[in-house]
Amino acid sequence: MTTIRPLPHIETTKPYVPGGKLHGATGEIAMLASNENPFGPSPKAIAAMQDVAGGVHVYPDPDYGALRKAIADAKGITDFSRVAVSAGSDEIIHLLTQAYA
Repeated sequence: MTTIRPLPHIETTKPYVPGGKLHGATGEIAMLASNENPFGPSPKAIAAMQDVAGGVHVYPDPDYGALRKAIADAKGITDFSRVAVSAGSDEIIHLLTQAYA
């Protein structure tokens, strides 16, 4: 059996280590590189979360059908199956890997 190995420069890449809190810093420091927002969520975001809080016990559509259709409509795409949605870049990479594995 052939072992699949990443390219040498990928194998030797050091993993990302997120930054920690600054030593000796006074006051509140927003870690923007860690996607921290010093202002918290917007009132509109809080209201939107409260509007749907009663339905969090139901799993969402795993195909994101309504969201993909809304994006397609907003962008003038007639076939919403051409719109890809994911829970983040890691999931997109995973899906692409599965498609070609």
